[in-house]
Amino acid sequence: MILRLAVLALSLAAWSGGGASAMTYRAVPIDDGRCGAACPIAIMATGPIEVDEDARFARFVAGLDRSRLSRVLVVSSPGGNVAGSLKLGFLLRRVGMHTMVARISPAGIAPGTCASACVYLFMAGAERRIVPGSRLAVHAAKSVGVTQRDIVGSGTIDAQVRPGAFEDAMRDYARIMGVSPGIIDLASSIPHETAHVLTPQEIAGFRLVTAGAPPARRQRARAAPAR
Repeated sequence: MILRLAVLALSLAAWSGGGASAMTYRAVPIDDGRCGAACPIAIMATGPIEVDEDARFARFVAGLDRSRLSRVLVVSSPGGNVAGSLKLGFLLRRVGMHTMVARISPAGIAPGTCASACVYLFMAGAERRIVPGSRLAVHAAKSVGVTQRDIVGSGTIDAQVRPGAFEDAMRDYARIMGVSPGIIDLASSIPHETAHVLTPQEIAGFRLVTAGAPPARRQRARAAPAR
C-alpha cells in the first residue's frame, strides 16, 4: 500500500484541484481568557495547496516558538495540488497534528470551507473536527500539464499512468488515515467542473470527523501576524 502511494507520487504532481495563489499560514494564539502571553499557538492555513506544501509548512513552523506550539492546524482552502496535499498530509500525521475546518479572525472562530484536495489534507489529522456551518466539498481531480519532453526525439510524450491507478492510490491514502475509501469513489464520480458538498450523514459515514467541535464558549481565538 505505501509502496503504491510512493511510486504514484512521481506522477501526482500534475493532478490538481485548482487554485491560483499559494497557501498562507499564520500563528493564532488560542485564548481561553486566562493564558495571556502564554496562550498556545494553533496554525491557520488558508488558500490553495502547492505541490511543495510540506516544505512550505515546515519552513513556517521552524520560525515559531515551539514551546507554545499546539498540534492544531485550522484550515480553510479551495483545494489545489493533490501531490502537495498528500505530502503535507503524511507530514501532519507523522507529527500527530490535529486538523479543523474553520476560519479564525480577531472576532473568533467561524465556519470555513475545505474543498477538493483540501479534503485529503484534512483527512491526515490524528483528530479531525469541523466547526458547525463549515463545508466540505469533493470532486474529481483534474490532470494538468501531463506531457513531458521526449528525450529521444524532439517532441513531447504523454506521461503514462495506469487507468485507475490514481483512484487506487487515493483509496490507500484514505485507509491509512482511517477514512472510508468510499469517499474517493464519490469524489471520482463528481465532474471536476462542479462539486458535491458533503452532508453531515456522509461526513459521519466516511469517518471524516473523529470528534465534535468544541463548545462555542471555548472557541475564542485572536489572530497573530505570521512569522
